[in-house]
Amino acid sequence: MITLQSFIQNLPGLMATVSSKEYDEFRVARLINRQILLHRMSVQERRIVKMVYVWDLRGFAMKTLKRLKSKAAQDYFGTFDEEQKDAFPEIVAKIVCVNVPWFLSLMWTAGKRILPKRTLQKIVVSQKPGAKRVQSVISPENLPPALGGTCREFEADFPLVSNTNGEEMQTKVVVPRSSARAHKIPISRTDAGRTLTYGIQLQSQTLRFSAAMKTTRGDVIIQEPCTLQSDIFFQGKADIPKDGYDSDGMIVLELRFDNSFSWLREKQVELFASLNDE
Repeated sequence: MITLQSFIQNLPGLMATVSSKEYDEFRVARLINRQILLHRMSVQERRIVKMVYVWDLRGFAMKTLKRLKSKAAQDYFGTFDEEQKDAFPEIVAKIVCVNVPWFLSLMWTAGKRILPKRTLQKIVVSQKPGAKRVQSVISPENLPPALGGTCREFEADFPLVSNTNGEEMQTKVVVPRSSARAHKIPISRTDAGRTLTYGIQLQSQTLRFSAAMKTTRGDVIIQEPCTLQSDIFFQGKADIPKDGYDSDGMIVLELRFDNSFSWLREKQVELFASLNDE
């Protein structure tokens, strides 16, 4: 399982959209599904199969840590993680943390001294991208290109867009300073012929932006490179094609944000998206 820290950056949006009880129900279902999968694989391979977690902490900042430690976040997440350890013990084989910021690296150096040797052997912490470290426990064909792999399956950043005509979904994206980021919206073949309308509101300053529809026939440019401004709400449309879908019946609208020119400030944008029959 690969976890990107964009989930943490989008925490306020998650808390505003999904109640703590609903999120707990989701986590229980996900945990049970993982356990069923691990059991099935263990039977098939005739060995005990466990989970490997890869945590990509690129862009993780001090304020992100404060957000996680806030009372609101603690109340929202509750004691689920502690309780699951008792219900599903020893399902993790390895945890690999890459792109770890300097302050978390220092905290890890100090804190690991009190951890049992058995636990330490399961955790790998690297301030670098760490492709070789990750590939030592996960084969490249099961890793995304960002981690040195060749897996072409996408990881959706946006909540699945509602099929209800005109119903708008909303989320937030943080683009770290001196970097670029692609935000992906998955689209199903069942929506072919419809129009996806999206809006972008930049919170401050300027940010470079472009968009493309990624299909099996190649990238279809939806928006040529332009500059977003904080005082102007940007709106775009994308006609959903009738072909070019992958084996899972999916294509991806990729929104590309480029903040590489800003050495001092990260940028935050609000994204809006809806499907329309027009």
